[in-house]
Amino acid sequence: MRTIPTSITKRSAILAIGLVLVSGLFLYTRPVAAETTSTDAQGQIALLQKLIKTLQERLAVLLNGSAAENKSGHDHALHVGHTVGTTDTLKVRGNPSVSGDLLAVLKPNTRGSVVDGPKSADGYVWWKIAYPSVTGWSAANWLKADEHAEEPGTVAADDGPDNDTPKHEHKDEDTGDAPPGTVWIGENASQNARTLPNSKTVATSAPFIELFTGNTGKVNFRFGVFHAGVGFQELGYPARIWGDGNAQNGHGGHWTADHDMNCGTPATQRPLSSSASDFNIDEIFFLCKDHIMSSMGDVDGYSIAWFSPKNSFSRATHKTVSWDVNVTDLFGRQWWEVAIVPKGGHVVATIEWNSRGDLLPYDNASVIIGNGPFGGGVNMITKGENHYEDWRPICDGDFALDPVGCKDKMIRRPFSVIDNGNGTLTVNYAGLYTQTIPGKFPEEFDIYFTDHNYTPDKDGKPVGHTWHWDSIRVE
Repeated sequence: MRTIPTSITKRSAILAIGLVLVSGLFLYTRPVAAETTSTDAQGQIALLQKLIKTLQERLAVLLNGSAAENKSGHDHALHVGHTVGTTDTLKVRGNPSVSGDLLAVLKPNTRGSVVDGPKSADGYVWWKIAYPSVTGWSAANWLKADEHAEEPGTVAADDGPDNDTPKHEHKDEDTGDAPPGTVWIGENASQNARTLPNSKTVATSAPFIELFTGNTGKVNFRFGVFHAGVGFQELGYPARIWGDGNAQNGHGGHWTADHDMNCGTPATQRPLSSSASDFNIDEIFFLCKDHIMSSMGDVDGYSIAWFSPKNSFSRATHKTVSWDVNVTDLFGRQWWEVAIVPKGGHVVATIEWNSRGDLLPYDNASVIIGNGPFGGGVNMITKGENHYEDWRPICDGDFALDPVGCKDKMIRRPFSVIDNGNGTLTVNYAGLYTQTIPGKFPEEFDIYFTDHNYTPDKDGKPVGHTWHWDSIRVE
């Protein structure tokens, strides 16, 4: 026996109700009996007219849905709470309108949950969908109720590159409270599945300059978070999770970051958290007072928060990488590194002697400038070796390179590394120390600004969990 689609039966029912109401309206508009007062009849007519107006509004939504259904070939009898899948590349907007802010562009077969709608605008019926990495409004033409859509994935709002990483185990009923869209990495999966970023960068020969003026500029970067033994996620892509049961339950942490939600002074604080069930990437990186912050607290182990320009660069056209960052003494278990790595190289990485398990050493072709591991030091690393010649750390009593900057989070020092084209690099370290070291940029390279944290609260509560970045240039 053929089942009649729910959408058809609902439309038929509403149309039938409409006919009854219209018939009733005609009955009430005929001459009334003598015992019925004119006021009563007018009241009843007004009530029916109100009902018919409501009916017309509901029919308009249904008819628009029918037009969308006829255009796309799918039944759009959706409701809040339904699971849906995208049938084609589909835009997600901040408002139910073709002029709404474009939040993302999703790949086909991305799953999500309906949280609001329908809304009718610009010739489309719109539903608000909670996808794994974004929540916003999508046109019904390219949505279908689907409990078995394929593994979800997103691409950047500019129709960025496809994800070409290996296929892995899918989320199953034993995944605890991990977020929707999580990709589970099997024990035998390649190491690259654990270490490579999801997206790709786009090559450019133009200078890259971001000053974060007016608290803007995040759109020009990729962002990610890694928790050792648990997994990592790049903003806009499904999380990749591995490890034992602690990867799903009980892993995570809470801390505070400089600048409250109103962007007060650095001394004011905002609450942050991160865990396997919510990496919370977008809030870990935030803008205040015309610069960008990265902040990671104690999350039960080694954690890295990183951001990177969406562009890759060429040694032939880009000779200098420069940035500003504070050198505040956040105690020994928090540090930052700027990694200039071969295009497509590891981001979930550290210097060789600090690597472990799912945290690989940087490629020997990488150039690493930083103030760690274990804070306060000076690293100028090429070919896996630290070439820093002076013995003084940044922050260490009477011999500190920068005792003033070590105490003031509002001071951001200038750093730069220049490829001299002759097998040497010149590093300007915070405007305090300059050294020429052996090395060169990779021929094609990506740049990662990384915030490293190795149980930062283990030796006592540090003076903060925030690095302040500004004036990023690749020229």
